[in-house]
This record gives sequence, C-alpha cells and structure tokens, in this order.
Amino acid sequence: MIQRGLVAGLNGQIAIAETLVPPKAGVEQTSSRDAPAPRVLGVRDDSTSEKELYHNTYLPDGQLYYLGKSNGYKYYEPKEGVMLGTCASTGCFPPLGLLTLIGIAATKPKNIYGRAPDKELLKNQQYLKGYQNGAHNKKVARAATGCLGGAGFFVIGVIALSFVIN
Repeated sequence: MIQRGLVAGLNGQIAIAETLVPPKAGVEQTSSRDAPAPRVLGVRDDSTSEKELYHNTYLPDGQLYYLGKSNGYKYYEPKEGVMLGTCASTGCFPPLGLLTLIGIAATKPKNIYGRAPDKELLKNQQYLKGYQNGAHNKKVARAATGCLGGAGFFVIGVIALSFVIN
C-alpha cells in the first residue's frame, strides 16, 4: 500500500512524498526487493509556486490548518499604523501603549485575503481558519514590537531628562 504525506526539509522546503506502508497481518506480503522506492511528487521552495504543489492534492484538515496559518503569517501585511501607533502611544505614556496593544490584539485583521497565495484554498474552512489565525498573530506581533520600541524610547527619554535636570 502506498501512502502520501508531507515531508519538511532543512531549507524550509516542503515535499509531498509517497512511501510504502507495510501490509497488515494476514495479508499477502511481498519482498522488499519487489517494493517500489519512495518517490518525491513535488517540492516547494520560494522559487516554485505553491499552486503547482497543492493544486489537486489531498491534504488532511490538520495539515491544511497549519498550511493556512503559515501562509497567513507569511503573506499578510498589517498596516504601518499598527506598529507606529503602539510605539508612539507607549513612548508618550506606557499605560496608554498597553491599552492600545490590547485594543489591537482584540480586533481581527481586515483585508487579509488580498495577498493570499491561492484563492482556491481559501474555500476550505480549515485552511481559512488557519490563514485568519496566522494573519492575526502577525498583527499582534507587530503591535507588540511597536510597544517594546515605544518602551525603549520612553526609558531613553527618562534617562536623557534626568541628565538634563541634574
């Protein structure tokens, strides 16, 4: 029996490979010499399109979810105001920056489908759910980065002000 599965490489490549699964007990067995060698059906890296790999390919729901999550994080670009807004508000008054961060984290990202690599995969509910979660995680990560940057500016400002006063 031949089984398909995803194989992840060291360079970030993903391949779909076929492997031979041993038969169950009570089923006629063939020798290992007669078994076909595993073969790679498709390899994806940044130079090949994902449509070539995933078009007409069956993937289980769990793999579709994680593929969507990874694509959402990879392709979604939050607006610049997400990071700059939290940086400015935290730099001026840190509690205000934390409130801004909480507000940004509580809202879902808008217009996340514009840069999706394959519009056909968005029709699958598991892939769509993963894509939305990946995009949301990227938005929150950018907001948290801005919050940390603003905290750094605030600390530098307080230190500079203490030198000016003394």
